[in-house]
Amino acid sequence: MKTKQCTKCKRQIPVDEFGSNRFWCRQCRTAATKDWRNRNRESVNKQARERYAKQNEPACKRYRRNLREDVIAHYGNKCACCGEQHIEFLCIDHIGGGGTQHRKRLGRKSIYAHLKQNNYPAGFRVLCWNCNSSLGLYGYSPADKDFR
Repeated sequence: MKTKQCTKCKRQIPVDEFGSNRFWCRQCRTAATKDWRNRNRESVNKQARERYAKQNEPACKRYRRNLREDVIAHYGNKCACCGEQHIEFLCIDHIGGGGTQHRKRLGRKSIYAHLKQNNYPAGFRVLCWNCNSSLGLYGYSPADKDFR
C-alpha cells in the first residue's frame, strides 16, 4: 500500500486518505474547514440562506407572488381602511360586496390574474385581512373613520 506524508499533521497516511486535496489528509482538511466555517459563520449562513431561497422557490410560486404584488401595487399598496402596508397582510376587496359570487364565476382562476388580464377594473380596493374580515362579518371595520 502506497503512503504519503500529510503536510499539516506530518503523519504517513495511505494515499487514498487524501481525497481531492493532495497535501492535507482528510482529517486535517475537515478540521481546517470546520475552523474556517466557525470563524466565518455569518457570511456562510448568509450565502446558504440566499442559495436556499433561490433553490426552493419554484417559478410558479414566484409568478404568483409577483402577480399578487403587481395587483396590490396597482390598487394602492396599503389598506384603504387602516393604512396597513405589510404585503403579507393585504388582500383584494370587492367594493360593495359580491366577492363570493365573483370567485364562484371565476372558478379556479386567480382573482389577481383576472384583475390584471382585465386591465385592473374599478370596483376593487386593497384591504388588510382584519378590515376585510370585519367588513364581511359585521358590515363595518373598526379602523373605518365613520366607525370611530
